[in-house]
Amino acid sequence: MGIYEAKQGQLVKVAATLEEYLGLDCIDDYEKFLKQQGFRIAEEEAGAYIVLTRGLPARADAAMASVRFIFDVAIDDDTVEYIMVDDDLDAYLTVLAKLEPMVARGLRAEQAFERELANPR
Repeated sequence: MGIYEAKQGQLVKVAATLEEYLGLDCIDDYEKFLKQQGFRIAEEEAGAYIVLTRGLPARADAAMASVRFIFDVAIDDDTVEYIMVDDDLDAYLTVLAKLEPMVARGLRAEQAFERELANPR
């Protein structure tokens, strides 16, 4: 796992884990924790990522107070990276552009799977 922020058009790794990012010892259930922070699933894209969003202002831990969007990026079946984005359109669009190759890869995989189902050997 890694936690990233979009800064000046780049993704910058700011922590190895969500716990490190927030200065907490242990988070047992990430989904439940993020829900408690006010985040909800807004979009899922081709098995590549999920966008979590919340309205501002929202009750949140100090380290997440300015975070408006979290991109939950599926690198593989076992690895997830979080990209934290403030209420900043440029940063949001930068992240979308950087994730576009993963979306294309996900769409190709879905199409290959559909072809396989349509033409079993």
